[in-house]
Amino acid sequence: MIHNGGEDVEPTKSERAAKKGRWLAVFGIAVVALITIFNGKSENAPRAAAPVATNTANLAQEHDEIAVYLTPCDNAWEKLGSFMRSGSGTPLEGYQLASASERICDDSWSKLREVEKRDDRAVTDETIEVCQISANNRTRASKAIGAVFDGDTRPSAMTNANELVRGAEAAIAECKNTLAALEAEGAS
Repeated sequence: MIHNGGEDVEPTKSERAAKKGRWLAVFGIAVVALITIFNGKSENAPRAAAPVATNTANLAQEHDEIAVYLTPCDNAWEKLGSFMRSGSGTPLEGYQLASASERICDDSWSKLREVEKRDDRAVTDETIEVCQISANNRTRASKAIGAVFDGDTRPSAMTNANELVRGAEAAIAECKNTLAALEAEGAS
């Protein structure tokens, strides 16, 4: 409704179409910005892999356990990224994928917290922490992407989503480097 000197006036069909067109243009720009981030390489280079173990008795088992806990998050994140890179689909599909990724990566983070609490584990705190950060960053980035798909196309929301995706991509690389070092140490 448009208020015209105390009268409520319905917007015309062309006014509604123009408003919808502006919203779709802004939404399109938001999606393109996020696609660019998913296609690009992270500006944050991962740190060198940290020493990963305090003993080698359970390294292979703990490596496999951490990898198993991260796999659903990896898969959900990749599915969201593939959707973003495709440039097709609907905002509803994007929102649903982002919500699923958020939920799944949060579950992975929670499972890694349980590994961290063990007194008898072979991996160091830093090893688990870098992979927890990877899952947590993807949780936060997925939530921000979901907000954009849900219609929050403010520049601050898009900037936040872009920054969180960059952070998630850097954390993924760091976690993978750390797990590779853990696997190499367990094999030796």
